[in-house]
Amino acid sequence: MIQIIGVRKADQEEMPHFELIYVDLDKKEKEKGYFQTTKYGTETELRRLLKDSGVPDADIDKFFRNAIR
Repeated sequence: MIQIIGVRKADQEEMPHFELIYVDLDKKEKEKGYFQTTKYGTETELRRLLKDSGVPDADIDKFFRNAIR
C-alpha cells in the first residue's frame, strides 16, 4: 500500500512529465531509513503505477487534475 504525498507537473513539454511522490508503507515498515519515493514519468506511466498500487481511479483523476492546474 502507498500513501500519496503529491503529484505535480515536472515540465512544459507537449506531452508533459509528472513527478509522483509517495511513501511505500510496507517498505517504510521493513527498511530502516526509508523516507519516501519519487518517480518521474508520463501521465500514462504514473497512472498505471498508481492503479497497480491499488489507488482508486477517482483519486488518480483528482491528483492529475490538480497537478495540471
